[in-house]
Amino acid sequence: MKRSCKKLRAAGIGTAVLALGATGLLASASPASAAPVPVGLDCEAFLTPPPFVPGAGIPVDGNDIPGVDPPADPRDPQVANFEVQAPALADAGSEVTLTIPSGTTNLPATSSGLTINTFTNIATVYKVVGATVVDGSATASGPPLINGVPGDPSVPVYTSDSIKIGTLTAVPGGGTLLAPTVTFKVSAGAAGSTIQVFQGGTTLTAHLAIGLVASTICNPPPNRLVGDPNPLLASTSVVEPPPPPPPPPPPGAPTAANDGPLPTASGTALTVDVLANDTPADADTPIDVASLK
Repeated sequence: MKRSCKKLRAAGIGTAVLALGATGLLASASPASAAPVPVGLDCEAFLTPPPFVPGAGIPVDGNDIPGVDPPADPRDPQVANFEVQAPALADAGSEVTLTIPSGTTNLPATSSGLTINTFTNIATVYKVVGATVVDGSATASGPPLINGVPGDPSVPVYTSDSIKIGTLTAVPGGGTLLAPTVTFKVSAGAAGSTIQVFQGGTTLTAHLAIGLVASTICNPPPNRLVGDPNPLLASTSVVEPPPPPPPPPPPGAPTAANDGPLPTASGTALTVDVLANDTPADADTPIDVASLK
């Protein structure tokens, strides 16, 4: 079984992760990040029996299987593309909307000769630096579609600097998953700071026809296979907000109009009706001379 463990980890799970990363399910674009960004993920997969022993309810830890993925195991990273939509500029202290676009994923039906019944636990974490993630702010354009049938998204998991999103409904092996567009908000910091978004990790679980489960965790750089830096997915520069508009004139104030030209003959008294050419600022309130003091 160890041999099958390693073959599945290296082949089928990697294929699934690459497929997911290339679409909107695990990923996301914008004026600030208009192209997919390749990220070298270090993916750990472990084969276990089903999550609970029948009748006992005791979870089985896949890390207890010896030799599945030794720390010194040299492997190439799983490179997947990610995008995030973000505005180029945002006002200090404002809420900024980030977008993870929709995308379609065709999941594999087999891996190294092993049939995959379903995929579950499909999710990705997005890490935010320089801003605070707004709890409860995520919205989707609709439900995920699994072979064209509406499914259920997983409940977003928030921290102050990250959000985890994914699909709750199981996806059949060989099936198609159309993920919706997802937006969430962050609170910008002070002017002069920068909001940055990075890939923060991915999970994926394959349920095999032979009765085993392959649980996968993919870690972004820096990891065992890829050093710093973790590629930047999107960034927003934080600027001073524009000055507030001037306050409205007080009730009864006139809209000033030019009263000239005026005669300037020496020694001649001059009387000017300064309100003759003015109109009330508020059509419902006549000009109040007291407002001129």
